[in-house]
Amino acid sequence: MIHLIDYSSLPPKEQETAYPFVRQLYEAAFPPEERRSQEDLQHALLHPDCHLSLVREETEATGFLGFLISWELSPTLTFIEHFAILPECRNRQLGSTILKLLTEQVTNAEACMLLEAEPPLTEIARRRIGFYERAGFEIIDTEYLQPSYHLGGAAVPLYLLAFNAQGTNLIEMIRLLYKRVYQTAFPRLP
Repeated sequence: MIHLIDYSSLPPKEQETAYPFVRQLYEAAFPPEERRSQEDLQHALLHPDCHLSLVREETEATGFLGFLISWELSPTLTFIEHFAILPECRNRQLGSTILKLLTEQVTNAEACMLLEAEPPLTEIARRRIGFYERAGFEIIDTEYLQPSYHLGGAAVPLYLLAFNAQGTNLIEMIRLLYKRVYQTAFPRLP
């Protein structure tokens, strides 16, 4: 059985091994333009609305298998900023299991969950979008720009996907996402 464990609930000794694991997988799984610097990541994880969860099987002997960084943008809006599973643990339904756990919570709460994905320009990007769509997410914005994580860097064109987005205001969701996660103003006019 797969579990999501909140980083802050780990004993201090486990936190000492968990963060380097997250940092190494984070750097391996995401291109530089889609990730924070080490200092910025540590700062973001201190924010009370940012949550780091670790993926682990029921037995602790296996260690961590992945991580998820999410933001509670409002009582009804969650943003998955980064989600990664170790390469050797992929294709075992771990990601699907985690997304099912998360989306069940959203469905029960009648809330919405957002995430970003690369446009389907490569086979891996197409498969990733398909993975999220099978989990119940749908593409809600194909012209979305992720603000740069780096001072003076360019925005990154991504797709914005949502789970349970019926009746939500896309512009307001993106404004909140930009303000809380990226700490920048939303550039498009409503």
